[in-house]
Amino acid sequence: MKRILYLLFILVSTNSFGQIFTGGTEDGYAMRESGSPPLSVSAVASPATICAGSNTTLTATGSGGAGGYTYLWNPGAIPGNPIIVSPGGTTVYTVTVTDALLNTATNNVTVTVLPLPSATASNNGPVCVGSSLDLTGGANGMTSYNWSGPNGFSSALQSPNVSGSATLVMAGVYTITVSNGTCTNTANTTVTVNALPSATASNNGPVCVGSSLDLTGGANGMTSYNWSGPNGFSSALQSPNVSGSATLVMAGVYTITVSNGTCTNTANTTVTVNALPSATASNNGPVCEGSSLDLTGGANGMTSYSWSGPNGFSSALQSPNVSGSA
Repeated sequence: MKRILYLLFILVSTNSFGQIFTGGTEDGYAMRESGSPPLSVSAVASPATICAGSNTTLTATGSGGAGGYTYLWNPGAIPGNPIIVSPGGTTVYTVTVTDALLNTATNNVTVTVLPLPSATASNNGPVCVGSSLDLTGGANGMTSYNWSGPNGFSSALQSPNVSGSATLVMAGVYTITVSNGTCTNTANTTVTVNALPSATASNNGPVCVGSSLDLTGGANGMTSYNWSGPNGFSSALQSPNVSGSATLVMAGVYTITVSNGTCTNTANTTVTVNALPSATASNNGPVCEGSSLDLTGGANGMTSYSWSGPNGFSSALQSPNVSGSA
């Protein structure tokens, strides 16, 4: 049996510029500078770990080979060095360096992307002036929470109470910044603080027993009105008539509650019901013609007295003399 021996011959040559060629002609094979190390590249990300939505800088450093480096990054086929990227998730970037003799080398760098924490913000509004104003933040279990808002408000609590008695200047946008490790996220909530409705209350008193007793409430145009008062009185009218014939038990404090949407306010009015005065009338008759005619009125101590009688008689005295000669 004959054996066939194959021999492989590789041509290594150096041209006049000191460049080394392997495998044949200068045009068809890779070259490198005589005495230079092989082409290589390193790659770093700064920072290597980012939060979602943030940027990082990728930097490559070529060495060896023939110099005159160009760089291409993938994914994305992005030329240049350094480059700024903002990946949507953890990504391995590959850089390819090419030298002046078209030799190439590659390396990888990983950018780790951390998710943003969930941030939520809400409030217990709309609230009325004087009510408690509360904020609620999320999600639970985060590293820290920081609220900011109108009128210089700030809090490091997850769900703070802004005030136990809200005022109009507390209305507006409140922002929570939620941190989980190095990553942060924000959320907003808008607080509405409604002014209290105007509430007024009055009555037509003092009234006398037997007179009409009327209440007047305000302001006009409110959502609802509710009166309460002595003797179990109640009414949903703005300005009710308590009675067409007042009695002494109707005297006292009447309260109106005025509602405008969810906000309410109250006002009071005090009713005075005066008892009727005792009135008595008598005379000194029968009298004879030519005698004195006298009238006697009561009771004593009243505010005024007013007599009227035959022949156009009138007098403002308690006990007048009608005539000295009847």
